Amino acid sequence: MDNTQALINEMTRKQIAGNPIEVNAETYTLLPEGYTVHKFAKELDAPKRIEARPTLLTVASFIEYYNRFANESSTIYAQTDCARFEAVIDHHDINSPQFGDHRPTYKCPTSTAWTTWTAADRMKMEQADFARFIENNLDDIVNPDGATMLEIALTLQAKTNVDFKQATRLDNGQVVIKYNEQIDGVAGAAGTMQIPYSIQLGIAPLKGGDVYKIEARYRWRINNGQLSMWYELANPEKRFEAAVQDVCKHIKDSMTNGHMIEGHR
Repeated sequence: MDNTQALINEMTRKQIAGNPIEVNAETYTLLPEGYTVHKFAKELDAPKRIEARPTLLTVASFIEYYNRFANESSTIYAQTDCARFEAVIDHHDINSPQFGDHRPTYKCPTSTAWTTWTAADRMKMEQADFARFIENNLDDIVNPDGATMLEIALTLQAKTNVDFKQATRLDNGQVVIKYNEQIDGVAGAAGTMQIPYSIQLGIAPLKGGDVYKIEARYRWRINNGQLSMWYELANPEKRFEAAVQDVCKHIKDSMTNGHMIEGHR
């Protein structure tokens, strides 16, 4: 207790050592041997009030928990910038101060796909590494189709012993990359391969949430015949904000009591 000495002084002044006294909905008493303060929380038949700060793992469990205990004054603070929701079940109102010690929270976890694609956003990769990345994440690509993207990945993996010359973007949205085969260090037959200028992903920013489409634009660089590639996601923060707002609306629509305050930090 923060004000233990003041409580001891008050109880000593009233000469109530050994007798219980109720302070702020808690029961205390003074014991001998230096007048230590003893709290009766464990000795009571039931606590005077709920003190709990559970962390809920799904939005459904957070809503269920909140609705089980909420009253008209209960409040959910929505931190939409970091996808975190904290409820204060025993929230005070203008005429009735409360302790605010019953606080369930829910932090929206990001999906594995979202973490994977955002972590590699704008990260330059060698040709073979980029091909493996595309192959390993084919399920997240909705356009072009999986077969087309697999063919592109396999082609990139196969064309490692070549001398890349230039890359040109065509009007149809494709990129043509020109190269020469290298055989024993000697330039051989010329060839070309095509890759899309951009691909469209279908991924859920939040685990268990709705799927959003997001564009990933290919970028490339040819340096001394070597090809490096990467992609740039188009406005990923807007997709994340939209996903959080969907969760926020779902929680708000599911509340049977209380209020929500958005934008709280």
